[in-house]
Amino acid sequence: MTRVLKQGEYTSTVYKLIADGDYKEAANILETEMKRSGQESRAALSLIGKCTFCWRESIRFILFKK
Repeated sequence: MTRVLKQGEYTSTVYKLIADGDYKEAANILETEMKRSGQESRAALSLIGKCTFCWRESIRFILFKK
């Protein structure tokens, strides 16, 4: 479930989630905001890509670490 953010909290919240390793939630917030606004942002798309990559790498590490 994606959290509801007040205006002005998006950037700090997304970057805090990324810093904390909560890549999936950060990507969800960015995707939800882009859908809501009806606009695509290169910066948001880039962060979504980074979050998706990092999240997959985290899962891969958990599954295959020895």
